[in-house]
Amino acid sequence: MSQDPPNGGAPTEASQSSALPALPPGASWYDGADDGRCRVIKADGTRCRATRTLRTGACPGHSGIGGVAANPAASSQLGHAEKRRRSLARAQLGITARRAATPLQAARLAAQLRADDYARALVDAPLDDPDLSTLQRQRAAIDAVNVLFPPSTVQLQVEVPEDAAGVEGLSWAEMQSLAAQLLGSQE
Repeated sequence: MSQDPPNGGAPTEASQSSALPALPPGASWYDGADDGRCRVIKADGTRCRATRTLRTGACPGHSGIGGVAANPAASSQLGHAEKRRRSLARAQLGITARRAATPLQAARLAAQLRADDYARALVDAPLDDPDLSTLQRQRAAIDAVNVLFPPSTVQLQVEVPEDAAGVEGLSWAEMQSLAAQLLGSQE
């Protein structure tokens, strides 16, 4: 373990010009072979497992790059929220560790993860598009309603006697059943 930069210990022009990140208190550089991981050894003796950046040899967090370095707690909360969202989407689609996803399920998962984008594209984008005329916006609104609430059709098959003799042959219970079927189909 050393305090030298990640190129095996020899200071470079980059390290002398302070291009390398400042190490946290008690941390040091990993001197071993480059394996693509952050080269920072933390104060507790464990090595950071994050992927390194080419420029510094350290991960973005240890390099001071991006939101993780600026606010690690908020970044952690965002990461956990995204992990929960993806886990819930997989559970809703029936994708588990024991049941692999089919290509169709993977596509449904991707669509579910981008549901807000689909909603904006389907509803907001056409209605807010200044290039569309009023009639085109109205048509887009009708199309969106048809996609979101598709019209449903119901088919009903009722057997009715063909003539008066057939009706006369029905019992009282059969006539009540036939009337209930006919009245139910009109609602």
